[in-house]
Amino acid sequence: MWQLIFSRYRVLLSRAGWLLLPLVSVLGLSTLGNNENEVRDWLPRGYPETFEYERFQQLFGNDEFVLVTWKGCDADDERLVVFAEKLSEARVGGAAGTARLVRKVSSGRTVLEQMQQAPLSLERDEALRRLQGTLIGRDGRLTCVLLWLTPEARSDVHGTLAVVRAELEASGVPFADVCWAGAPVVNAELDAASARSMSRAIVFSCVAALGIAWAALREWRVVLMVLTAGFYSSVLSLSVLRVCGVPMNSLLISMIPMVYTAGISGAIHMCNYYTEALRTRGPLDAAIRAVECAWLPLALAAATTAAGLLSICLNDLKPVQQFGLFSAVGIGLSWLLLVFWLPAALSGAAVRGRSGGESTTAGDVEAGDAPLPLFWVRFGEFIVRRAGWITVGCLLAMLVSIPGAMRLQISMSLLEEFREDAEILRMGTWIEEHLADLTTCEVALRFPEGSRLSAFERLQLTRRLQAECQKLESISGALSIASFAPPLESSAGGAMQRAAMNRRLQQQREQLRESGFLGVDGGDEFWRISLRLRKADQLDYNQLVQRIRTTAGELLQGDRADGVEVLCTGVAPVIYRARRSLVDGLVLGLGTDVLLIVAAIVLAMRTASSGILLGLASLFPTVILLGILGWLGIAINVGAVMAPCVALGVTVDDSIHFMVWFRSGIWRGLGPARSVLLAWRACVRPIYQSWMLLGLGMATQFVNDFASIRQFGMMMTAMLTVSLVGNLVLQPALLASPVGRVLARGFLKRGGAGVVEQTDVPVSS
Repeated sequence: MWQLIFSRYRVLLSRAGWLLLPLVSVLGLSTLGNNENEVRDWLPRGYPETFEYERFQQLFGNDEFVLVTWKGCDADDERLVVFAEKLSEARVGGAAGTARLVRKVSSGRTVLEQMQQAPLSLERDEALRRLQGTLIGRDGRLTCVLLWLTPEARSDVHGTLAVVRAELEASGVPFADVCWAGAPVVNAELDAASARSMSRAIVFSCVAALGIAWAALREWRVVLMVLTAGFYSSVLSLSVLRVCGVPMNSLLISMIPMVYTAGISGAIHMCNYYTEALRTRGPLDAAIRAVECAWLPLALAAATTAAGLLSICLNDLKPVQQFGLFSAVGIGLSWLLLVFWLPAALSGAAVRGRSGGESTTAGDVEAGDAPLPLFWVRFGEFIVRRAGWITVGCLLAMLVSIPGAMRLQISMSLLEEFREDAEILRMGTWIEEHLADLTTCEVALRFPEGSRLSAFERLQLTRRLQAECQKLESISGALSIASFAPPLESSAGGAMQRAAMNRRLQQQREQLRESGFLGVDGGDEFWRISLRLRKADQLDYNQLVQRIRTTAGELLQGDRADGVEVLCTGVAPVIYRARRSLVDGLVLGLGTDVLLIVAAIVLAMRTASSGILLGLASLFPTVILLGILGWLGIAINVGAVMAPCVALGVTVDDSIHFMVWFRSGIWRGLGPARSVLLAWRACVRPIYQSWMLLGLGMATQFVNDFASIRQFGMMMTAMLTVSLVGNLVLQPALLASPVGRVLARGFLKRGGAGVVEQTDVPVSS
């Protein structure tokens, strides 16, 4: 089949690939500018956290705001009034825009004035006390402006923030004095930072990869072909995103190095087969020989990796599903490139075959005469001699690592994507030190239609729950409907005064609804308490919610409170559930991936022991590294969480090539030990070349400004290094141990002695 394809269509395949490359590159790279990082949209609609959050937004509007303040922004600053008026008139799309920029603007100054006026008529000190820790700073003076954006404005946060900045300067506020925060600000900066970092990462990686690839491969044409194959695979996968209209996010960014890694790894094996075949064959025959040697291992590696990636689509998080699906598609496209385009392109690229050089070989291996440097020969022989001890040591290391891997923590904070000296972090820190904490958790008491509790009793219950919540160490401030209601002290005189209070609350009903702290759904009423959280990333949200529910349950005892419910929602609980789902999905994905690898290898090799052995070798780097991170208490972010899947794919690729050559030696009658040396001679060069190009190449991202890319690079370098140990130490040791003898008997039963599957050993000096 391969003879027919490449004899007739070799030139067509090569030219078509080169012609499509610029188009695919432009289409794929344009995806990097289309970013979306809304964590609240990660969970599916069926989750209770998602349902409650959406219900909350329907009742009270979107709880995401842009907080703006500046040095000297106290309640007497007249610029607050000017700025609020300008924003109230601002439109999306400039002066010709038709949609409003904000649906509501409020400031500590306006709220303070309202609370001092009828019907509340609070003293200024009392009003300041109620607002301190939310709209009024810790010093009792600093205040801010809160902007609730319209849906049209949220769809273009970059343009919206540009308008806000222009209106600030028009109001006489120098932007150098401004500090702003909120989800829209974080998302806008995250989009800009990810786009900048990805562009920088691509350029930096390509430059570094050229040098590393030259050191590994020593042939410029081969270097360029390998890097082109990796780049081609990446932009193809990005093009699929573009065609499907899927925006980039902080998790999908990991797909790029995922597919790039798979393309590079496979290309190195293909190029090694091709250049070795060129020693005795012409370009056309060398291309055919390279495909004959490589297509099955590459197909098995691609199939197992893609199946494992598809398995993580079972995860509940939407970005994880997208990562699994589109990465699997990218792996499939990469395989097509490697098997059809790359050999055709190599045959037309005037690539030179390898010449023999001075080196030492394992002379007792009868198949092939390809040379290897003395170091690698001696190292391979050492692995075979000490196979038992090496196997036991590696397995013990895995056993020790398993409890540590179970302790692994995953961070979901988008703010951790930025460097510590980033301007957005500086502004956020200043706001939290001088004004208020920025992370919120929303609590609402639902009073059903027909509830026997009067308005006064509802207010009293809300105020008591707010007071109890503020006693919690993790709560730094709170606002509720009680903050905008008349004092309760006047109710102490008896039934008549409580009746008077009920009338006042009814008269203020519309004003309380406009404040955003009273929601009505049919006959049900929702009385809101908005909590500010300290050290949000270190909180156990589940524990916090349970404490709030327990406290509310104690306050709601009695027949009159029958039917009253407590709702806890907001961005914080959603992020907590997303983190749990991500951890569960990682475990499920890795487990399913390994099972699929085992099943695929068993079907291909027709022996159960081969699948179990490869599954064990593939798990080695993941278990070891995650165990180390878990024992050290080092958390990883969402950008790096998929690195284990990437490393697993690379490990499987190299492991399958090694196993195929081991089987070839067994069929030749060489025995397990000498078959290991045959596979070693055939595979050691592309394995360590892959590590040099990918592991060291990923190390170039250690200095990247974007945490997802930086930590992914660090994780990949570490995992590929451990994978190198697994492929060049654990797997050969297992095959040279009694396990290899069992596997050899299985191969002989199903393949038959004397069958020569592969005659050329693709190694050289």
